[in-house]
Amino acid sequence: MQFTPDQAATFKAWLDANAAGLSDQDAAALANTPTGQGWGGQPPLAANPWLMWRITVPVNEIYNTQDSGGNYWSWTNYQQQSAVQQDAWKQMFIVGQTASMALQNLRSGIQSIFGNTGAGLAQKTHCYAIGQIAATNCERLYATAVQNPVANTGNDGIPGNRGNTTNPDNYGTGADGLPMQGHVTAQQVAEIRG
Repeated sequence: MQFTPDQAATFKAWLDANAAGLSDQDAAALANTPTGQGWGGQPPLAANPWLMWRITVPVNEIYNTQDSGGNYWSWTNYQQQSAVQQDAWKQMFIVGQTASMALQNLRSGIQSIFGNTGAGLAQKTHCYAIGQIAATNCERLYATAVQNPVANTGNDGIPGNRGNTTNPDNYGTGADGLPMQGHVTAQQVAEIRG
């Protein structure tokens, strides 16, 4: 993560409020802990995870991973789609066998392929669930709301629902122009603390 001066100030304020008295290494570990999880025997800083759209989702995870609702990918449902829809699905993952669920047009495409009722809705819901991840405590500081979401693309646009399964956020952008995704180091904590 590369911090802008404003982002560094935000992180310093978070460190002062949540990691006072911790070593730089322990403060980095706390910052890198997923939201909704405790660290070092302490309760979590937030009761629930703050969900983000994953930037890199390998297609094999969609095929082989049970989602948070206990569901798996349905090959039967996929086979029931038209050849055009099946081809569109393949095109989404053609580069590196991964896709970014942070892209609203990709999520809209998933909805177009599988629909919004019955088995298609279950397939779409599974894809969206695999495409979400709990932000770390640090990543959460820079999360950005999905603005004006298209219906049925995984965001309901209700401000009070930010960060939950019906309205995940996207990663903010760091000083290097890349998403504020990943871990902060003990060295960065020391530099920001000054």
